[in-house]
Amino acid sequence: MKKQRGFTVVEVMAVLIVLGVFSVAGIGVYAVVNFVLKFW
Repeated sequence: MKKQRGFTVVEVMAVLIVLGVFSVAGIGVYAVVNFVLKFW
């Protein structure tokens, strides 16, 4: 298999978007859990 030189711009963008979505989802879940626990 030939090795590509580094990552393409599209791959980097895709990884950044996925990481961003996961971090936002994690923050949202954390906030909801804290909210529910506070008022449970």
